[in-house]
Amino acid sequence: MQLSSVKTVTIAFDGTACTVSPPELMVKKSDEVFFDNQTPAEISVLCSEDKIFGLPGQFAVGAEGKEPHVVGDCPPGWYPYAVYCRCIEGYARAASMPIIIVTRD
Repeated sequence: MQLSSVKTVTIAFDGTACTVSPPELMVKKSDEVFFDNQTPAEISVLCSEDKIFGLPGQFAVGAEGKEPHVVGDCPPGWYPYAVYCRCIEGYARAASMPIIIVTRD
């Protein structure tokens, strides 16, 4: 049995654009993922699968806030997601569309 770990997804603002880092995040069931919003406005995280965090596929993180979510009971796989940034009225960029990769325990 593997122990749970803590991961962080950072959403940064450089004055003109927002970025998501890391673009690919590997997690397993029960890992805690912090969404660290370093922008001056609220962000919305839109997940392709509701089961990743055991709640609806969309949630908000306040301006310059940091919010934890626990990986729920979802099947292993690749789950793309998007981050809408109110400060630019658009989506944050990554090397490609950000992806959460759920691995087997």
